[in-house]
Amino acid sequence: MSDTIKEVNDDLIIRYVNKDDKEDWVRLWEGFQTHYENKAPKGIEEITFPKFLDPNIKMWSALAINVKKNKAVGMVNFLSHHSTWDVTEVIYLNDLYVDENERVKGIGRRLIEFVYKEADRMGTPSVYWTTDHFNHRAQLLYTKVSKLSSKHISISYSNSFNLIRDKNIIINNEPPFNEYYNDKAIYENTMMKEIGNYAWLQFHEIINNIDISMDYKVTQNKKECDKLDKFLQLFSDLYPNCNSLHGSDMFNEILETNPIPTCSNKFILKWWGCHIHNKMNLKLGKNEFDCYNLFTKEELSSNDIKFNKVTLEIEEKQLG
Repeated sequence: MSDTIKEVNDDLIIRYVNKDDKEDWVRLWEGFQTHYENKAPKGIEEITFPKFLDPNIKMWSALAINVKKNKAVGMVNFLSHHSTWDVTEVIYLNDLYVDENERVKGIGRRLIEFVYKEADRMGTPSVYWTTDHFNHRAQLLYTKVSKLSSKHISISYSNSFNLIRDKNIIINNEPPFNEYYNDKAIYENTMMKEIGNYAWLQFHEIINNIDISMDYKVTQNKKECDKLDKFLQLFSDLYPNCNSLHGSDMFNEILETNPIPTCSNKFILKWWGCHIHNKMNLKLGKNEFDCYNLFTKEELSSNDIKFNKVTLEIEEKQLG
């Protein structure tokens, strides 16, 4: 496929690979294998990459290029094949990967959209991909991107946890647990880790969907406050699969020492939710979650709000 076909938007270019891209593609492929714990046959890249350049093979790869850095920061591999369910061929989105230093910037979504556009251009509008049943964030991203199209997701119920696992869209990237928790069988189960990740995704989504204003001067909404209190009680009672480790007790202890500062301002509330999340991460020996991931550019650029990882300052008020 010609590398002249590309999508340019802001500081990112999505385009097909060419013969000079092998080093960048191999770097991303190796990152994909390492971080997703896949074990492709040794040397497979020497066989795979030439296929992308062969016009007689319907297999392609596209790179996301950061223009300012002049660096490939993501890749997507896809192929076309016949199907008993379609008159035309269909596209299978095989691999999706974004450099770990470039995540949460919408690059994964842009790569998926590139495949969709190319599928339409080729006259093979049906696109599908596979993700594991526990990878809820992947399902949410793929579903959201394909909402207005005929593209769809196929959920795998395999017992294997080494299939496609796009950590670009998993909230905690499965950070290492400290020695105490590594000794506990429950945390040796990958499924339990994924359920924990999804629980925090839901935690932040529910806080974000609370029907309150972004204006801190607005009067507190008692109905929404009561709703939030009920959710926190339920979350603490059902904190995912941590009962044997007193996970719910730890969560309640954190809530007691870090009470809700207000439920009349969504910005402060979202910041508080991330603060609680990271307090729990600290208890479990996990890495810090970047709070900036929870806020829009508009929220962060507010003239009267200063935000960093440690404090939230509003005019003369400060919450630490």
